[in-house]
Amino acid sequence: TASETALVDEDATAVGAIVPSSPGRWAVFINGKAHSWLPFGGVHSQLGAIPALIHPAPREVAIVGLGSGDTAWAAACRPETRSVTVFEISGPQPRLLRRLAVREGILDLRSFLDDPRLSIRIADGRNALAHDSSRYDLIEADALWPQVASSGNLYSVEFFQECSRRLKPQGIMCTWAPTTRVFASFSKAFPHVLKSYNRAIVVGSAEPLPVETALWLERLESPAVQAYLGSRVAPTIRGVLAGMAPPHKRQRYRDRDYNQDLDPRDEFLVP
Repeated sequence: TASETALVDEDATAVGAIVPSSPGRWAVFINGKAHSWLPFGGVHSQLGAIPALIHPAPREVAIVGLGSGDTAWAAACRPETRSVTVFEISGPQPRLLRRLAVREGILDLRSFLDDPRLSIRIADGRNALAHDSSRYDLIEADALWPQVASSGNLYSVEFFQECSRRLKPQGIMCTWAPTTRVFASFSKAFPHVLKSYNRAIVVGSAEPLPVETALWLERLESPAVQAYLGSRVAPTIRGVLAGMAPPHKRQRYRDRDYNQDLDPRDEFLVP
């Protein structure tokens, strides 16, 4: 059947594939590496929705990495959001997602791709941010596994500092922190940090980040956000959002505890 058939596309930028993994579920691959999955839900939805709910009014949002579209979709959950710019280095990704959405009738994916607020730019996200004068209320880096090639470009102190320079006043950045080094590098770039209980999700800012759990949950429970996220995804956001808090204390790290552009230690599995 059509739903059991993989979709493959390629151009000079990458080879992309969306492969059925179980009935009603698909895995997203880029250059043979697994990146994400469909339908929407789980940690990718959390990476998008949680910072969008923490920020007072995330009008301009930037996402580094399209993947399945899950993070960018969730980041657009607030009605205050006017634009979501996604930087994706793999040209086939938006085409594959469009084909899957049409073939399988995936409503969330179709509405996301048709959202007039969405702009997908086929570009290296780090390079684009460095050379673009735009400023954002929220930047989220939906990054690679830390040990794969080129991941160091998205987990270094310098990258996080570049993102900080692209934020508006009160702007925030969110990323996945799969290792202690990623968390240390992020904390070096941002003096104010909130984290989930397992540090899987971290949010940083150059300005104080007050813990306003009741207000965050009120935003989540608003009719507009509930209607956008839906009854399946919205409940998965609540517990993680309620647990976001600053570290108990800011640790002092040694030089070898950071990922730097010229020393991407996690990428090379350096002790």
